[in-house]
Amino acid sequence: MKNDFYVYEWFNIDTNEVFYVGKGRKNRYKNVLQRNKYFKNYYNKHMCDVRKVKININENDAFNLEIELIAKYREIGQAKCNLTDGGEGSTFPKGSWNDMFRKLQYLWFKDALDIMDNIEDYIPSNLKEKSLEELHQLYRDFRDELENRSWYRSLEIYDKNGDLNIG
Repeated sequence: MKNDFYVYEWFNIDTNEVFYVGKGRKNRYKNVLQRNKYFKNYYNKHMCDVRKVKININENDAFNLEIELIAKYREIGQAKCNLTDGGEGSTFPKGSWNDMFRKLQYLWFKDALDIMDNIEDYIPSNLKEKSLEELHQLYRDFRDELENRSWYRSLEIYDKNGDLNIG
């Protein structure tokens, strides 16, 4: 296992409130573009900075610490920009089952899948029961549905190349 992961937290400089906790590698902690809309709104309204909490750890330990910190901060009314309990942002090979599950789960949490007639297929607990081929098909179906709608580009889920922008 590689020990090149870390856990970081974004905080308000004036109040020291932690509004986001994440895990990453390389320069992920500095990225403010590939974030959810709540993060971006908070970041744009306040003076913010980021700090690494723990460095040189393996991915599993990073997940565990991320989950622990999000829970700790939520108990005191912080980490408001974390949409999940943590532990989802794994660095899986592109197109793998875990990668496709993560993409679809992300779309679920962004409420982007509300356009689908078969929305129950996209519920994360139902996704866990699906094969890799089924996940790929659900993702293709979603992309096809978006192609049929002119407004999809306004969603903050795609980058300039049309690729899913997971923050």
